[in-house]
Amino acid sequence: MKKHKKSLYTKLTAMLTSLVMMCSIVSGNAMTLNALNLGERSSVFFQFYAQNQEGSWEWMSTASENLVLGEAITLDLSTIDEQGESIFSSATDTAAFGVQFGDGALKVGDSSKVDISIDTITIKATGYEDLVIDLEPKTFNESYLAKEVEWGITDNATTIALKDYLGEDFLAHLQAITSIQTTVTLNSYSYTAKQTEEIEEPTDEVIFFEGEASSDGSWGQAVSLNAGTDFKVSQLVLGTQIAVTYEGEREPELILASWSGGASWAKVAPTKVSNGVAYFSYKDYLAAYAAGTEDYAQYNEAFPYLNVIHIGDTGSPLVVKKIVLKKEGEVTVPSYEQGEETTVFCQFYAQNQGGNWEWMAPASTNLKFNEEQELHFSPIAADGSSIFTLSNEGAVFGFQFGDAGIKGGESSIVGVTIDEMIIKAEGYNDVIIHPEPASYSEKYLAEEVAWGIQGNATFIVLKEYLDTDFLSHLNAITDMSVKLTLTDYAKVVKEDDGPEFDPDYTHPTEMRNLTATELVEEMGMGWNLGNTLESLGGETAWGNPKTTKKMIDAVAKAGFKTLRIPISWDDSLGENYTIDPEFMDRVETVVNYALANDMYAIINIHHSYGWNVANVENQEKGTEGYKRLWEQIAERFKDYGDYLIFETMNEPRDGDNWTGYEEAYEVVNAYNAACIETIRKSGGNNKERLVMLPGYAASSDSKCIAAIKIPEGDDHLAVSVHAYSPYSFAMDTSETSQTTWSTQDKRALENIFSLVDKTFIQKGIPVVMGEFASTNKDNLEARVAHAKDYVSIAAKYGVPCIWWDNGAWRAYSNDAMGIFNRRTLEWVFPEIVNAVFEGYNNPATDEEFNPLVIFKGKATSSGAWGQALNFKPDTDFMLSDLIDNSQIAVTYESQNAPELILQSWSGGPNWVKIAPNEVKDGVAYFDYEDMIAAYSAQMPNYNEYNEDLPCLNMMYVGDTGAALKVTKVMIIQSPIKGEITFNGKWQDGSNGELILTNISSETLHNWIISFEYPGEITTIWNATIESHEGNRYVIKNSGWNQDLIAGESVKIGFVAAGKESVSEPSKYHVLSTQKISEIAHYEIVFNKTNSWDNQMTGEIKITNQSSTNIEDWQVVFEFDGEITQLWNGEVSKGQGISYCVKNKGYNASIAPGETISLGFTATLADMSAEPHSFEMIQLSY
Repeated sequence: MKKHKKSLYTKLTAMLTSLVMMCSIVSGNAMTLNALNLGERSSVFFQFYAQNQEGSWEWMSTASENLVLGEAITLDLSTIDEQGESIFSSATDTAAFGVQFGDGALKVGDSSKVDISIDTITIKATGYEDLVIDLEPKTFNESYLAKEVEWGITDNATTIALKDYLGEDFLAHLQAITSIQTTVTLNSYSYTAKQTEEIEEPTDEVIFFEGEASSDGSWGQAVSLNAGTDFKVSQLVLGTQIAVTYEGEREPELILASWSGGASWAKVAPTKVSNGVAYFSYKDYLAAYAAGTEDYAQYNEAFPYLNVIHIGDTGSPLVVKKIVLKKEGEVTVPSYEQGEETTVFCQFYAQNQGGNWEWMAPASTNLKFNEEQELHFSPIAADGSSIFTLSNEGAVFGFQFGDAGIKGGESSIVGVTIDEMIIKAEGYNDVIIHPEPASYSEKYLAEEVAWGIQGNATFIVLKEYLDTDFLSHLNAITDMSVKLTLTDYAKVVKEDDGPEFDPDYTHPTEMRNLTATELVEEMGMGWNLGNTLESLGGETAWGNPKTTKKMIDAVAKAGFKTLRIPISWDDSLGENYTIDPEFMDRVETVVNYALANDMYAIINIHHSYGWNVANVENQEKGTEGYKRLWEQIAERFKDYGDYLIFETMNEPRDGDNWTGYEEAYEVVNAYNAACIETIRKSGGNNKERLVMLPGYAASSDSKCIAAIKIPEGDDHLAVSVHAYSPYSFAMDTSETSQTTWSTQDKRALENIFSLVDKTFIQKGIPVVMGEFASTNKDNLEARVAHAKDYVSIAAKYGVPCIWWDNGAWRAYSNDAMGIFNRRTLEWVFPEIVNAVFEGYNNPATDEEFNPLVIFKGKATSSGAWGQALNFKPDTDFMLSDLIDNSQIAVTYESQNAPELILQSWSGGPNWVKIAPNEVKDGVAYFDYEDMIAAYSAQMPNYNEYNEDLPCLNMMYVGDTGAALKVTKVMIIQSPIKGEITFNGKWQDGSNGELILTNISSETLHNWIISFEYPGEITTIWNATIESHEGNRYVIKNSGWNQDLIAGESVKIGFVAAGKESVSEPSKYHVLSTQKISEIAHYEIVFNKTNSWDNQMTGEIKITNQSSTNIEDWQVVFEFDGEITQLWNGEVSKGQGISYCVKNKGYNASIAPGETISLGFTATLADMSAEPHSFEMIQLSY
């Protein structure tokens, strides 16, 4: 059943996306208009329903009632089944509940109009008062057009939601309902059967427009032709083209538009332009309109609901002078005499839907033109067995006809009428089939693919006519017959498009002496020619058409500046990895499609049949293969300029191991080194050509990134990374996958680009995001937001991104990441295209991201030892940010402190719990050392890994038996590194120095530091001991050494007692933090001491009114004047009129009751201005 949105008045709609590979299935019948007589019972049904909105989406409904035209029918519909239980017993809290009415007689393509009135609805339920509902409106005037979807028919019914009327205890009320009463009147009804298109003969020439019309160059429309007045839709037939005579710098575009059910805005580029005339081919604008029309296959007409044709400009002023419909190509209508054998064939067939996809069919028969034939097909082979013995339960069975006489690019119209089919099988009754519809008018456009020709045949599925024991019935068939007539045939021969390149075109050879970073900055947005030249089996083996220059012209025209061309060379290899020259020529041609458009072109070694596996056992073989291929590729392209980029490999890995291991990482590094050495040795421009190199699996995982080794002494390298991130949104299509996008989700992207920035970009090594995309889960709005954020964040770091387009875009199909229709040359999702360019042109700002803040918001768990948050390593946070002495701080609200949980399902411990080391002011602090200790204790083979948390898959924040709310989770990296040196050791004591080094980039003011040490410190100098509990010490500076400058160290001398006094301290943490003091703890007073000629002197007095010292203070205030001199403090000016004064060190501490004075001079524009809005900021812990 269709999922219903929660609204009072919702018309059921659905989208069916069809993947048509080798067939098209169509139907049609003559149009009829029917109306009922008053008092006659109709096909309009009425019922009450509930439907769960999750799980298996159970549908529950009362008995339906068919309405009578013109009569008010009072209904009393029971909700109790024969066993005495509620029909709603399977409902859940999320269920929808309401009333539904619709037309049950509609078939695909049929339409009807229904006018219905619903009087008061009364819902009776045990334990509840009668619920009386007066709908608003009461009368509904509905227009339906039935469409086919996988569960049956849609767009033939209306639902009215009633859930809100049942109140807060919805489920209990729903399941207590015993009956529902109402009075319904069907006021009017009309029915229109599906209409068959009348095909006109191609016309020599019809003038649609002549005169002068213009648009200003802002992608507007110069001419609009309305269907029915300016042209007839029936005139648009196979064998015609629309010719537009125009003036302008850029060629116009054709736009077919519908506001009544067809494609809303189908754009078409001209097939060719010559002498100021743009020609738009029928096959191009038919394909564009079909692609934009929902459920196009169900219509038996070329342009259903077409309302208008626009001629528009493409970003430059346009003047249109004439629009003509004229013939194109060579048309034969018909090309056969009656009774003459044709190229139209037919046959019965079966084909398995998996495995080897076995095709089983008796020999086909060619039809005779305009002559009824009765044909018999036997499935019995010469040895007496059935040709269907290879069939499996999933096989399809049916009848096929098509045109074997058309080649790639050619078109034909085939009309076939099928009277009857008979299937005879041993042990079964004869199956007699009268197809509905009986007549087919097919429009074919043949396309060359790896296995031959597609788009030239029609399949009629007959599986449902066989018995429920389908496979036995299929194998028992002895004869299949059909009575049919080939009624119509017309053929259009492919028109020669002429040469793809200009006669004077030569590939560019210039090397512009750009650095790798400068060149990468120029790459801009990129697009992958996916599932094409890397298809194992040939360029079209994975369903995409053969690449043409027109395709790449359209990609370039959209603004993309880089074309990545994935290439599998294996199908073209001979002995010793020798590349077939014909395939090398084909690759060179496609490369020049990009270069001729001033695009960067990237070529690589992509898929293989296994010779390049990244493991030690295969390393010698893999190295040989890479070197031999790059010797030949580099030689062919050595004189090409720097717009051509090489990429050594694609996602190199050890089979299906996508995370890798140290030996495999080194094999990948060795492969890269071998490829680069081979390329550089080839000479020519390859000595300085930009070469992209991936790490293991081209992964953005921190371990894979860290393992990449850049060959030394080569300044023309860039790192290639692929990141479909976050995975749950971008690639996962399971029921639990993520389909929405929010600000919090950007963290995964920020982490990736922050990592490659620190690892490579800051060291002068550019990075290219060679593949990124998101799969279509019928969530366009979220995909648009993801695309914009992705590219915007990448742009902040100067990383060009290349969208992975594999030519597949049907929602929830495998890797549905396509955004460009290569057959129609139209963007399937222009919103995504616009989003990536908006992101590219608007880089994210630095202020938007703090990599150490893992979460900020609100997350809860109920108190049943559940988890409020989960974080995926290297997606939600970076493992590399967890360094020695770091902590994870969780800000929370709960009676109990939260716990941290570490989980692995890939080799580590399954469930490791960690308690906080400290809880203070609503923050739980978890020490990284405690996490490592707990994790390693439950992992017997821990020492085999050279990692702190090997195989970690997830980290959770959970409650400990009380309801929990988490508002912030962050990593705190200690800015202190501690070392100890012992000057002397004896049996029960030691002395030495604790060396504290500031490893951060900022000065530590008034430092206070905690650490753990099992010895007992009896004497300390250069610091004071603030507290000592258990093994935890807190020490504070001695005043004169309160500020520890970045990179500098302070030495703390000590004497310690106890046998354990020679142990190493650990868990160093800085405790001092800035905070605004409470106003009751201090008093700040200003006095003006003198003033003259826009000048003044003044005094600010600070008094400590608390019982403790004020430490390392700062005072902020506002003052509409310019302070020119200040003593006893350091002054800095902020934004606007704000100022900050910091202590001078000697006066950093203000004792209780003590007052200090700050004097200053200032220049004033307004002599009445005085400092005000004072706040005290101090360091504390």
